[in-house]
Amino acid sequence: MKLLALAVLWAVMQATPPVPRQTINPSTGTGQAVQNHPKSNKKPAEPPSPIVQTVSTQPNQNSNASNSPKKDEKPIEIGKLPAVSVSRDAIDYLGLGLTFILLIVGYFGVRAAYRTLTAIEAQVVAQNESLRARMTVGFYDNPFKRNMQETFSPTIVLKFINTGGTPAYKIIPESWIEVCPIPFSDFTDKAVYHKGDPIIVYPDNPIPYPVPLGRTLTDDEKKLLWSTKCCICIRIRLTYETIGGEKFSDFAYASWPTGMAILPKYYNAN
Repeated sequence: MKLLALAVLWAVMQATPPVPRQTINPSTGTGQAVQNHPKSNKKPAEPPSPIVQTVSTQPNQNSNASNSPKKDEKPIEIGKLPAVSVSRDAIDYLGLGLTFILLIVGYFGVRAAYRTLTAIEAQVVAQNESLRARMTVGFYDNPFKRNMQETFSPTIVLKFINTGGTPAYKIIPESWIEVCPIPFSDFTDKAVYHKGDPIIVYPDNPIPYPVPLGRTLTDDEKKLLWSTKCCICIRIRLTYETIGGEKFSDFAYASWPTGMAILPKYYNAN
């Protein structure tokens, strides 16, 4: 019996060990060996390494073929542009002539327009001047004939005359009167000054304006007046408003028993 047991044991030991089972990988279709380990030596199984398949890229023959020039194709030749002639013909010269004529006509037209505008401006200025009020001064009579022989206190009565076409507004009269020797030199500090109230003078409608000496003449002044060695001098300044702004007029006269005269030194206006 012992021999039989030994023989069986020897036969088992000489037998071929069993082949481990394999699992099928669904991606590759190949199997993997499955090992049976005793429970005491079991360790966590490592995850299977990914199977990387190398994909080789091949050059696209179609693209190379399309980009590469074909041997049968021929280059396209562009013909030369036709030559342009720069020589002038009769129409060009005619256009230049017409342009030159238009320039001459335009020049003379501008000159004519400028002369017309200048003439219109001159007419407007002349019209404004004709309408503008212009003040002047005159006399009603000789003061010696009126009151010199009666009171010996001369009052020279002036008249303000508007020779323009529109009224003169806000006329401010200023007067100086004095007995001065002949020949006349100038007014002195003894001259009687008077400033009147604003008045309006319409065209062709003069108004009187008396300028009194304000005192009685002395006997010596009477003798000098009658002997024409002195005179009664009067100066008038008129400031007024009219077309174009403020204006002024200055007048001056000398009066004695036998006549009157203008004093040019104070004749002025704007």
